[in-house]
Amino acid sequence: NNLPEIDSLDLDRDGDTVDFIKDWFDSLTGYQKSFLSDDTIQKLNDAVARINELRGDNESAITNVEELIDDLEELDLDTLDSLNPNDPDDAVVIETARSQIAAAAAAYEALDEDSKYSVDTDKLDVLIYAVQAINQLLTAELQIDDPSELQPPIDISDAEITVAPATYTGYPLRPEVTVTLNDEQLPNERLKFKYRNNTDASSDSASVEVQGKGRYTGSVTSNFTIKIVNRGNVYNNYVLLTN
Repeated sequence: NNLPEIDSLDLDRDGDTVDFIKDWFDSLTGYQKSFLSDDTIQKLNDAVARINELRGDNESAITNVEELIDDLEELDLDTLDSLNPNDPDDAVVIETARSQIAAAAAAYEALDEDSKYSVDTDKLDVLIYAVQAINQLLTAELQIDDPSELQPPIDISDAEITVAPATYTGYPLRPEVTVTLNDEQLPNERLKFKYRNNTDASSDSASVEVQGKGRYTGSVTSNFTIKIVNRGNVYNNYVLLTN
């Protein structure tokens, strides 16, 4: 609770501290985590998501969510409804389960919308089922976004690709790519680029495949030319460098 407010987090000042607290939290057993308040767990997950965002590392936040969901597999979710909250032994099991489910749900909710689309669908089904099970047992109010209520995915299959000019160097080239859809430029950080035949000088045999990430789905491919420079200039430059 001594962490700064989320909007005030600074990567250089707070990054190591958040990492340390997250490692400590991960080392706790489910029973130990049950003694932490939901607000504390939520604040930690929000802080982790913010630090990852500052690092440009949404993949780590997604991995964290999926690992927390994997931990839920240790719970016997199908038998939760047979437990009695008024029985002391059952109450411990229920609170441990509730704490783990709340932590996973909070981490998922802390993701930005595009990252939520990147969470493995099978794992997300486990989380949704777990939230529903614990809510039904305790009449709790854990909240999690239903994927169907998020903004719809965007198919980039009809996008237009513009590839910057490429000149032969003898090394693999990754020219800058601009992707537009319906006259709107798509953010490159939400796209993956796979280059092929991108070393030798050629006429349209080099290609780049653009794949969507998060809510951006589908793929589109474009060929481009690698132009060869004047061989005389190459030779002259070589002579100058070696003399």
